[in-house]
Amino acid sequence: MNLRFLAALIGLPLASAAQQKIKLEDVASHAGDSVTVCATVAACRYLNRADGGPTYFYLGAPYPRQSLTLVVWKKDRTFFKTPPELTYADQDVCVAGRIEIVAQKPQIVLTNEKQIRVVDEDDD
Repeated sequence: MNLRFLAALIGLPLASAAQQKIKLEDVASHAGDSVTVCATVAACRYLNRADGGPTYFYLGAPYPRQSLTLVVWKKDRTFFKTPPELTYADQDVCVAGRIEIVAQKPQIVLTNEKQIRVVDEDDD
C-alpha cells in the first residue's frame, strides 16, 4: 500500500516526505514550499482577544524585523500540551510547514506540536 495514501487515509501528515531543510535567511525565496527551518524564537505574543486568537512567534528578530513568523490559531492551541508561548519563548526551535507570504512576510501556520521542536545542544 502506498505510504502517502495510508497517511491520508488515517489523517496523518507525511511531513518528512516533501520537506527540505533550509536556512532562515532563505525562507522568503521558498513561498509555497513545505520546508523545515531552525532558528531562535526572538519574541512571541498571544493575542487572545484578537480575531482568531493568534499566537505569534517571531524568528530571527522581534517584530517587525523578523525573518519568519509562526502562527498558532486559537482553535489549534488544544493540540499543544502546554501554552505554546510559554513552551517555545526564547528557545532554539526547528519547525516544519508550508511557507506562505502574509503582509509581505514569510509565515508558517502551526496546527499541532508535531510541527515544532526545541533543539537540544546535541542536535546538528
